[in-house]
Amino acid sequence: MGELLEAFRQARLATVAQLDMLSSEQLTATALHPRLQQSMSVVDLFFFVAEHDDHHFAQITALARRLAAA
Repeated sequence: MGELLEAFRQARLATVAQLDMLSSEQLTATALHPRLQQSMSVVDLFFFVAEHDDHHFAQITALARRLAAA
């Protein structure tokens, strides 16, 4: 479990490091999201990614609780 959480943490830190290197113009540039078929900025996309990560963290937490109760 600890390895899984650390892998998530490292992936998020790497993403944030990449975002930190972008200019304001790059962060606000938009493109069409292929699945959602809507225009999104880089900021919009990574807000979406962060919410998706939170979903996975919730699943990990639920699994950890079930394992602890077993």
